[in-house]
Amino acid sequence: GGNLAVTADRVQLQGEGAVRMNTFGPGDAGNATLTVDQLDITSGGSIAMQSLGAGNAGTVAVNANRSVTVTGAGTAGPSGIYSNAFSTGNGGQITVTAPDINLDNGARIQAGVGTSPTLPGLPPATAATQAGSITLQGQRVNVSGLAQVSTQSDNAGQAGDVAINATESLNITSPAGSVQSGVFSTASGAGAGGSISIIGGQLVMDGGAINVSSANTGDAGSITVNTGAVSLQSGAQVSTSVSGTGNGGVLTVMATGDVSLDGQASDGFSSGIYSQTSGSGTGGDVAVSGSNVSLANNATVNSESLGTGDAGDISVTALSSVELASASITTAAANADGGNIKVTASDLVYLQNSDITAAVGGGLGNGGNVDIDPQFVVLSSSNILASAIGGNGGNITIVADHFISSPDSVLNASSQLGINGTIS
Repeated sequence: GGNLAVTADRVQLQGEGAVRMNTFGPGDAGNATLTVDQLDITSGGSIAMQSLGAGNAGTVAVNANRSVTVTGAGTAGPSGIYSNAFSTGNGGQITVTAPDINLDNGARIQAGVGTSPTLPGLPPATAATQAGSITLQGQRVNVSGLAQVSTQSDNAGQAGDVAINATESLNITSPAGSVQSGVFSTASGAGAGGSISIIGGQLVMDGGAINVSSANTGDAGSITVNTGAVSLQSGAQVSTSVSGTGNGGVLTVMATGDVSLDGQASDGFSSGIYSQTSGSGTGGDVAVSGSNVSLANNATVNSESLGTGDAGDISVTALSSVELASASITTAAANADGGNIKVTASDLVYLQNSDITAAVGGGLGNGGNVDIDPQFVVLSSSNILASAIGGNGGNITIVADHFISSPDSVLNASSQLGINGTIS
């Protein structure tokens, strides 16, 4: 197919207005390049690249001097920028560059590999089929009103990656509910999920989600957040989850400044960083680091196994302090081994009405180990647990110059039916 280049001060795609580049056979589709001051995609408008054969879908490159806004939906579906591979050909890359990138009101930037809703009889993707990836580059990226940036694989094809580089901020805002604003990569077949990378000034989430997941044999991708600061509130979540035989991806949150997790949504879901497996796959490990790491008002860092796969490990590291106020750092397993927890800070680890728990609730799984290493450990009406029921209890090791504990605080590494762990 031929290439398409559009140069204009402003481009508006409204209603059924669209830029479409398709291939139906062995030839590759052409590429689309939009060079503008401002791009507005509203009320169901779209840029859509599709491979419906053995040829590869083309790339989409949007370069805007001012802004890119994608919002709303129309009769054909959400406004968006799309790249889909519906047969054996690869999907195309989506790249959007602008100082301000805004997604709102159910809009989508999406790249996937799956089955065509209008031509279901096409030859299916193979393990060699690659979905397109998504790259957003700007000063400010805003995702709100149930809008989503996502990649997915619904069959044997491999889902693409998502990379967001927001030099000032990535802001995600969402109401509570089963559908959320956010950034996602999912795998529901044999193909692997893509990875998500967030780089920039700060990540601010008021509700919403950043999630990688696998529901079948494919592994989930990883999540890497590397920013100046991280703030999650109102039930916001950064998470990796698997429910089949695929393994969970590694979840890493790094900030040169503070990491703050606070509060919960109106439906009771806590702000937090999560790793969960409910199948036979192993849960992904979680690593959180910052200048100060604080959790408050039911916020959590949680790694959990609800199936037979082991829970992932948790590592929390702070240059200065780790402080929990009515919050928790928890690994848990129903029928497998619990994950280990390591908390390291130069100065202080302070728990107030809070828990650090590496426990196993049932089965023969062993409790995880808990290691804490600052200068000061202060426990106020708080618990540090590494307990088990059928398996062995984990070990609790605290290395500190000063250990201060209220009388009602508890350290427990026991097992009801197995061997007790040690507390050092």
